[in-house]
Amino acid sequence: MLNEWGIIVKKRSKQERYEIITHGIKFGVTQACKDYGISRTIYYRWLKRVEAYGINGLEEIKRNYTPKNKASHEFEKVVLNKIRMYPEYGPRSIAWILEDHGFTISDSGVFNIMKRHHLTTKKDRVAFCKQHDEADGSEDKIHLPLPQDTKVGDIWLCWTDYLGNIDKAGDIYQYCIIDVKSKIACSRIFRSQSTEYALDTLLGVAFPMGKDLNMKPQIIMTHNVQDYTTGRNKGGHRYTTILRKLGIKHILWSEKYVAYTDIAQGFSEKSLSFLKHKILVEELNFSDLKDMLQNFLREYNLQNPVDDPLGRGKTPFEIVVSESKEEILLPVWVYINRSY
Repeated sequence: MLNEWGIIVKKRSKQERYEIITHGIKFGVTQACKDYGISRTIYYRWLKRVEAYGINGLEEIKRNYTPKNKASHEFEKVVLNKIRMYPEYGPRSIAWILEDHGFTISDSGVFNIMKRHHLTTKKDRVAFCKQHDEADGSEDKIHLPLPQDTKVGDIWLCWTDYLGNIDKAGDIYQYCIIDVKSKIACSRIFRSQSTEYALDTLLGVAFPMGKDLNMKPQIIMTHNVQDYTTGRNKGGHRYTTILRKLGIKHILWSEKYVAYTDIAQGFSEKSLSFLKHKILVEELNFSDLKDMLQNFLREYNLQNPVDDPLGRGKTPFEIVVSESKEEILLPVWVYINRSY
């Protein structure tokens, strides 16, 4: 079987897929994907099935074909919006993303829409993304430096990860915020997805932490999704309005910010691997999982050196301290869990 890039993909049995999932829990998602030659997108898709249906969720699924003349104009706009958000993804990955958001369409259905709009190559999709941004005014006229050339606290990345539907807890969404230079991060989990939770994480956790650490962001980057934007143009959205009042520039993630995306993915891999291990192995309920996430963040921020060689073996907190012009003492949140 060929994937959307023309590469031969081996069909995996139910047992083989489960073996890959357990390998990832034990050795990390990146290592599992490398050892078995799969993408992180596929890994997390299989993991979501295991969480929802057990090992039987890893059975091969037959996808219903959606003829191109059956896709409504409104639904086609939904597909095109996802293509614009993820121009590097092919038909299969876009179909999976749509399914995760409650829409059903086959790989072929997505391909037909791409074909009608001349978006069958990555180059064409990237160009489409750029043209759309210029048309709706969402492309920010600002040049962002490489992450290593930023200053601590200047640029924060904010995004939402979906953990899946978990027994005893239901749907779980993780809201994440990370400083580009130091990699210091904060996060909260909720049972649903909304702008309120995005703002709760920003205003209730990130800003107080930033104040304690003498950090005030000049730029906040988010994906063009409903938690942070209108989905069409970020202007007028509550999240952007609040940032504007605080004097913070709101930038949308796009294809050109690859180095920034790698930082977010690095934190997501670590936190999601930790949380899903706790869910699958220790079977924690939602309340306990919230406490364990705060424990994980303390260890991540204070004890674990950043993966970036430029970090010179320092933890995120040590990087913040080393670049601060003022003395920083460990704040209260380092020692206790805060309820929310």
